[in-house]
Amino acid sequence: MKLLGHALCRTAIGFGLTLCAVVSLTFGLHSIGHVRARQVAPAVEKFAVIGTHDLGARGLNAGLALAGACAYVGSRGEGSVAILDISDPAAPDIIGQIAPVAGSTTRELRVDPELALLAILTFRLDPFSAAPNRIDLYDITACAHPRLAGQIDFGESLPHEFIFWRDPDSTHAGRLLTYVAMWGYTPNLRVFDLTDPARPVALAQWDAGAVTGAVSMLHSLSVSPDGTRAYAADWLLGIMALDTSAVARNEVTPGINLLTPPESWVVLPGGNHHSAVPIPGSSGLVTTQEIYGFGTCP
Repeated sequence: MKLLGHALCRTAIGFGLTLCAVVSLTFGLHSIGHVRARQVAPAVEKFAVIGTHDLGARGLNAGLALAGACAYVGSRGEGSVAILDISDPAAPDIIGQIAPVAGSTTRELRVDPELALLAILTFRLDPFSAAPNRIDLYDITACAHPRLAGQIDFGESLPHEFIFWRDPDSTHAGRLLTYVAMWGYTPNLRVFDLTDPARPVALAQWDAGAVTGAVSMLHSLSVSPDGTRAYAADWLLGIMALDTSAVARNEVTPGINLLTPPESWVVLPGGNHHSAVPIPGSSGLVTTQEIYGFGTCP
């Protein structure tokens, strides 16, 4: 289990240290082991670099999304989203860009091939500025020439991470949802239907802080393939499981319900709960922490 946990660990950018815990997926979640990401060197076999591009040495590159012969690279600063032709992996080439948004970072990108959809999460770098907080939705039928198709505007609330969930039910053909984690803004879990990118529909919401009355900062979450469970990583409050079956069933006004009672939320030493990801074919859940501080790196 430690090797599985290590395989999904991420080291925090800069001088951070990521800790991983393997958690049992009972509704009363409990930790069954943990490993520091720096303790075990990953085994890498039969990997070879076949092509590179320095993106103009611009730095602060962020989320990566792939669509056919195109790659899209975001920015942790105010940079553009770079568009690369990767049809020849040995010679990737910049072929365009999506213009930067002044004052905001294009931090997270996702692609849905079935809808030919690129989603770019953008949030303001200075929370007190007037820069936008939104998800831009692009038609990438021609992947080198994205066309803005729709937007989700969060107003003054800062989104932090988001995931896609593709409905496996054949009676809901083409149904695509996004689950958005909001960074300290209520409600801090918001779900939208993106099946028609020109008209995103708000479906459901939930907030950990409303359960406990404590300050809540939802960092990230994952959703089971069948859509009935979500596993939330709250930066401050810990790891918890949610019942999202009403959302999966495509109910008219779906609710999201807490499965893990607050006294059973997994709170790891040091807090800063970053991610919660189920291990395929297992009853385990791997979590990561994003711990910052001098003296924590090997």
